[in-house]
Amino acid sequence: MVLPLIHVILSSRSHGGAKFGWSLAVVFFPILGYIIYLIVTQPAKKVLQS
Repeated sequence: MVLPLIHVILSSRSHGGAKFGWSLAVVFFPILGYIIYLIVTQPAKKVLQS
């Protein structure tokens, strides 16, 4: 439960109030909150243009 929380806090995937919200989600719903965090905050994919 501690490692996902540390990852959320130190990650650059979210900022400010969103980081606080994700931290709360991971504290109250550890596995589900962390999985949703990883899915929702995926970095944008670069689109190749030919």
